[in-house]
Amino acid sequence: MLGGVELFDEVGGTLSNSVELKAEELKVLADKTRLRILVLLKERGELGLNDISNLTGKAKSTISDHLKLLLKAGFIERKEADRGFLYFLTEKGASVLPLIEDKPYTVRVEEEAASSSFMVNIELWLERIGRGRRHVVPSVLLGLSMIILGYMPLSAVVTSLALGAILGLLDANAREFAESSALYAVFTAISAILREWSLAMILTVLPSLAIFILIGGIAWIGVKLIMQKWIR
Repeated sequence: MLGGVELFDEVGGTLSNSVELKAEELKVLADKTRLRILVLLKERGELGLNDISNLTGKAKSTISDHLKLLLKAGFIERKEADRGFLYFLTEKGASVLPLIEDKPYTVRVEEEAASSSFMVNIELWLERIGRGRRHVVPSVLLGLSMIILGYMPLSAVVTSLALGAILGLLDANAREFAESSALYAVFTAISAILREWSLAMILTVLPSLAIFILIGGIAWIGVKLIMQKWIR
């Protein structure tokens, strides 16, 4: 088997109901919260975002991130409801649960010809660095990049587009976008102050905020819409 994963029992034998998974799909399962979501969907059938958040005790933004990864891996699916979506297990998701619940297992991964999913790796890395607030890292870094780029309208537009697209790929919600807007504007102003050695550059915080909300907002919404259509 190339580019996949087999689950084995404790003594090294292949389980009779073994499942083959891709390496990036295994990474999705390597998280207690995501496993808890799968178990809840098995027990309850269909659940909304608020239900899952209440049952797990996790913030809705955190659960939304986990659901996105489970959707990409094909372990769950969703359907439109009166308010938002209802999530439910797919056949693929149901097939891995007995292996997880019945007994401990070890994993043997075959080398892949292609690299693991780029976005999964980036999202997991940002989640670790940002402690669940993945939008913080790129917001700060792109704001500080003005030290190198220099504060000019063109550089503000380019970094705003880049950050907006990143937030769209991360499926950031409105609150996270607002936080990123503030962080980006503040660190852009700090960069301008450090570059010019003038406290007067603090005034750049307002145009930076305006440019990001306009330009970055368009990129954020556009990428989110594309990603949502792709996930469906």
